[in-house]
Amino acid sequence: MSEVHFRFTFKLFMERILQVISFLKMKEVLVVYGTCSGNAELVAQAIAEGLSDANLNVSVKRSELVKAEIVKDFRLIVLVCSTWNVGKLNDNYIQFDKDFREMNLKDHYVGIVGLGDSSNYDIFCGAADVMELSVERTSATQLGESLRVDGPPHGRLMEFKDWGNNIGNMYLQHV
Repeated sequence: MSEVHFRFTFKLFMERILQVISFLKMKEVLVVYGTCSGNAELVAQAIAEGLSDANLNVSVKRSELVKAEIVKDFRLIVLVCSTWNVGKLNDNYIQFDKDFREMNLKDHYVGIVGLGDSSNYDIFCGAADVMELSVERTSATQLGESLRVDGPPHGRLMEFKDWGNNIGNMYLQHV
């Protein structure tokens, strides 16, 4: 085998390796949740199951335990946060959101889930509204409508799993 042929073959091999790595990275999904009561964690875990059913590799992280820069390593990000006070993000999610909204995520996709209680508060799922604005600032593409969870999520986990599966399939159609 000539040196020119070897170099050409090696170059093709390396290009194929990079294509495979790129494909595998596209299948990596990050779910970030902010919770005080544990409800957003339940919803995030159910969504992660649905994303896994769509053949995606899912990492689930608590917002206060992760730096927002991690989202750059994922093409699909799902943000889950409960609403506190009157239409605000919960305290555990605020710093993550401040850092997140300053990033340029032009080639990224985001799903949004807000938890709230329409029977006790005038502003329902205000956290989802805040996250939608943050996603707009990043230039990421929001997939589908934001999921707005009304009241306790217990007994409805299959609904959230299905939503995760749908978001995963929407994402796979875009990439």
